[in-house]
Amino acid sequence: MATVELRRLCKRYGAAVAVDRIDLSIAEGEMIAMVGPSGCGKTTVLRMISGLIEPDGGQVLIGGNDLTRAPVHTRNLGLVFQSYALFPHMTVFENVAFGLRRRSVREPDLGRRVGEALSLVRLDAFSGRYPRQLSGGQQQRVALARSVVTEPRVLLLDEPLSNLDAALRDEMRVDLRRLQQRLGITTVFVTHDQQEALTLADRMAVMRAGRIEQLGTPQEVYERPASAFVAGFVGRSNLFEVDATADGLRGPDGITLRAIGTVRGRMRAALRHEKLRLHGTPPPGANTFEAEIMLRSFAGAQALYVVRLNSGPEWQAEAPSNPPLAEGTRVTAWFTPDDLILLPLDG
Repeated sequence: MATVELRRLCKRYGAAVAVDRIDLSIAEGEMIAMVGPSGCGKTTVLRMISGLIEPDGGQVLIGGNDLTRAPVHTRNLGLVFQSYALFPHMTVFENVAFGLRRRSVREPDLGRRVGEALSLVRLDAFSGRYPRQLSGGQQQRVALARSVVTEPRVLLLDEPLSNLDAALRDEMRVDLRRLQQRLGITTVFVTHDQQEALTLADRMAVMRAGRIEQLGTPQEVYERPASAFVAGFVGRSNLFEVDATADGLRGPDGITLRAIGTVRGRMRAALRHEKLRLHGTPPPGANTFEAEIMLRSFAGAQALYVVRLNSGPEWQAEAPSNPPLAEGTRVTAWFTPDDLILLPLDG
């Protein structure tokens, strides 16, 4: 286990700034997710930590040691990429043992450590198989076992679950989190999947245009986004502008809203889809609207709705599938004042 600290880290490609002087401290045993849209710089950061890319400025400290210019093989890091990169001509055992053999680890220690690693990922019975004989989830577990068998100080994961189908991704999220907690290993993983970051990470860094837009726990980032960009990228929100008035807030098409917090002038507001309720009785003080169901999409336990308020705007809502609300149905849509997230206009 080791801490990771990034100080004013930057990387340019010609005139394009990929990573713009970011600072980040990761504690021992912490699992942090770096999320953001394609091209935001998250993978570049991971590769600078690993040593695969040399930064143009700043420092990478691991365990308190400046390793900014250190070669990859001296950093003692575990790397798992989107492509599992298993050797097709080697068995599962030999794939996992590969890093140990390069470190001149001999039997019986090698056999013991490979066995322990395979046990961690529940592949004890598959040591003699070849990658082609494994499912995608099993191949992912082999890649994880290979990365942890060398007892790295830090584990780096680059989109590790993106090649799996939805059911396998859900299963592997649980397995990955259990493995990380059991080993207590400091872990940094890159993903564009917000759900993956929310369910796995101790903290998440939301990146935009080479900078960290917000850093916090998944709950903090979800419930208290720092900007409209974060509110729109992490979770699903209705985003609109509001103005302070003597009576409260004036929203789209002149609707009057109540919110918690100080509002000065023009601001941006975010309302999570699940916070716009279409069932139940609104409590006193709630923002209520007569609305018409314009579109309904079944999504299992939940249904996704597009509703049009009497005052004009269309918002989206996520509500229980039962009882179903048919298109054309008129309902009372509502949310409480503290459901409305107020953000700077320039966020």
